[in-house]
Amino acid sequence: MRKRQDLISIFIYELIWPEKDTITIDIPVKTDVPVVFLLSLKKKLKSYLEKYLDVRMLTGSFEVRNLHNNY
Repeated sequence: MRKRQDLISIFIYELIWPEKDTITIDIPVKTDVPVVFLLSLKKKLKSYLEKYLDVRMLTGSFEVRNLHNNY
């Protein structure tokens, strides 16, 4: 019975305070030009541009087909 109660309490806890996942992928590229890639929600883009100088200076936006409108 105790394991079941823990499972239910963990499930309820995750509904209220979900964990945020972050994926960092390092791709070794031999180039002299800096490369920056950012995939972000539109509503969080402004905070990223303010927080990270390299993203502000080196990136631009473009449309990708078959991608949800929030990105």
